Amino acid sequence: MAKTVAWLRQLSSGEISISLLSPHPLQAGKEVIIGRDPSCTLALDAYRYEGVSRRHALIRPSRHSSSSLWEVVDQKSANGTYVNGNLITQPQILQSGDRIRLGEAGPEFSIEYSSSAVSTIPLKPGQNPQNLSSIAPPPLVTPVNLSTSPTPQPRSPTDGKTATSPSLTQLIPILSTGKDLKQKAFLIPASLTVISVILMFVFIGSFKVFSVILAFYIAGIAYYFIYQLCGKSKPWWLLMGSGIGTMLLLYTPVWILIASLFRELLPGDVFALSTEASFITHFITHFFGAGMAEELLKAIPIFIALYWGTLSSPSWRGKIGVEEPLDGILIGTASAVGFTLIETLDQYVPNIVDAAGEV
Repeated sequence: MAKTVAWLRQLSSGEISISLLSPHPLQAGKEVIIGRDPSCTLALDAYRYEGVSRRHALIRPSRHSSSSLWEVVDQKSANGTYVNGNLITQPQILQSGDRIRLGEAGPEFSIEYSSSAVSTIPLKPGQNPQNLSSIAPPPLVTPVNLSTSPTPQPRSPTDGKTATSPSLTQLIPILSTGKDLKQKAFLIPASLTVISVILMFVFIGSFKVFSVILAFYIAGIAYYFIYQLCGKSKPWWLLMGSGIGTMLLLYTPVWILIASLFRELLPGDVFALSTEASFITHFITHFFGAGMAEELLKAIPIFIALYWGTLSSPSWRGKIGVEEPLDGILIGTASAVGFTLIETLDQYVPNIVDAAGEV
């Protein structure tokens, strides 16, 4: 079994309320990856640590020192890795007690070398060697001394009566989780469902308004599912802007130019297809005229976010930029929601209403 030469201890969880991880032993020759990906050595909660990248930082034996030191390497994370408050851009050698923070306000860890490794650690000017020795992490469970445990006292009749009286939080359990309610995954879809159902009952006599409410409800629930599945956060205004921006692009010369390219210069004129055309003809025509043309329009917000991110600081680049496939998925899906709403409400629904009127 590899020898433990240091400990990695979580000091804080950042700005969220969640229990800290147990101290993790650093063993000679073994690297440690910290991030939200389940495959990481120290896997953080993907839904709570939204500012931490999937593979955020690497802790490994130092490759630039002959001593038994460790170093931290940022893994091109969205919000950066900090050592003692300073953003690092290259491998940083760690001294005992150094603090490692994932992002500007993310979880913080500390490295503590074992006493066997103290003799090989070079000292900083004015540093006391005794300060480098760290005690082993405390046990997770403190043994109970049965000899000093209080003797259970018999319960009085009034105690039993009080215990059987239900409290308000027992009658309404949701009140007991009020502080953490906003972090519950069911809050947004449940609220959206209740509001949408009430509005649909109110406008049940108006088909157009009813259709709009139902369309936005289905689109919102579908997107929320994808958003939670990705396990990464993006500002709501960025995602909403992506959807609204795509809606507006459909009424600008940008869409006319794209449609002309794929439907006139290329074999994508879907409106000229006859019902007797072969499967190959249908496939090629829809591939260019519907698939390529529409997907290029939906991808425009992704290109804008990518360019915008390159002009921003490292902390903002992770929020608004495109640094990994998940960023593109979240922005592109929001754009597709906007496109689908316009296509459905402005084209499909009117056509169905007209067809129903003719019958």
